[in-house]
Amino acid sequence: MRRESVLQLGFCLLLLSSCTLPGSAVPVVKIGLIAPFEGLGRPLGYQLLPAVKIALEDANATGELGRYRIALVALNDDLDPATAARQAQALAADDSLLGALGPWTSETAAAAAQAFGEAGLPALVGAPLADAPRAGAPLANAPLAPVPIPGAQAVFSLCPSFSDIAAQLLQKAGQLGPGRVATAGPPGELLRALAVLLPPPADAASPGAVRVVLYSGGAAAAAEELARRQASGGQSVLLGGPDLAQPWLAGLAGQAAEGTWALACSTEPGGRAPGLPAGVAARFAARYQAQAGAPPGAQAMLAYWGARRLVGALAEDVRAHGGPSRAGMAAALGRDAGVPGLVWLQIQDGGFVPR
Repeated sequence: MRRESVLQLGFCLLLLSSCTLPGSAVPVVKIGLIAPFEGLGRPLGYQLLPAVKIALEDANATGELGRYRIALVALNDDLDPATAARQAQALAADDSLLGALGPWTSETAAAAAQAFGEAGLPALVGAPLADAPRAGAPLANAPLAPVPIPGAQAVFSLCPSFSDIAAQLLQKAGQLGPGRVATAGPPGELLRALAVLLPPPADAASPGAVRVVLYSGGAAAAAEELARRQASGGQSVLLGGPDLAQPWLAGLAGQAAEGTWALACSTEPGGRAPGLPAGVAARFAARYQAQAGAPPGAQAMLAYWGARRLVGALAEDVRAHGGPSRAGMAAALGRDAGVPGLVWLQIQDGGFVPR
């Protein structure tokens, strides 16, 4: 291969965008990935990226999209909602881009979902959304239901609803033993969901320290909360939702984070993934280990499952209509009832481990 061709191929792969080499007539479609690739969230972005790349490599190798090939456009959101919205708009402006994956925190996902919905770009976001269960059924409380945003008929969450997450948090608090349970953290959908389910607080004069704190915020804010509680001699255990289950929590909070529990949106423990043939998840885990140098965590498994869902929707649309479109993608995503769920993680020895 001539040097110019080698350089061109390398440039396409590094940018993770579509390209057609000279003389090639293979049509290429794209999907987008929005994640943090710089700053505090960089570890998350680079946990997700290999998972998505493996899913797309498999699709191109097997030819499941017929004559089409699929390429990835990866954009950084810096964990910032405004940036996430702009990146969603940038993806939507590319007519050859037919679906998107991410963002991965509640705030960035909500901002991007609004932009995706307004542009009509099908998307699977990796965080819970207000009043949005999960992707795959038309009923408001069924898995993979569309986000209730005007025009957003094709934006789906890969996570359960905030009310489901709140219920799981309360159940875990009860399993940790008797004692008082309190809430803390910024106002938002999770705190409102907890307020609906949590019994009224005991009288201030009631004896007994708070045993479990159900935290509604993200990892950075939780690190500050944990440091304050450690400084005051508090012995309570902190439990939180998917926004807490981020790789930077332990680094920010240090020893104060030990024992913290978080729910993460993911496939089932042990690698079982809905809608994937037997053995696919295990093979993915082995390939991920080889590429990333570590086993896939909860969010990497979720990213792989989400990317496979987008590929499956594209393939279904190609089979049905001879070629993919955003409208066909949206319809295919809405028909799929298989969904991932929630897994418990706990910080032990400076990092989250499945429990």
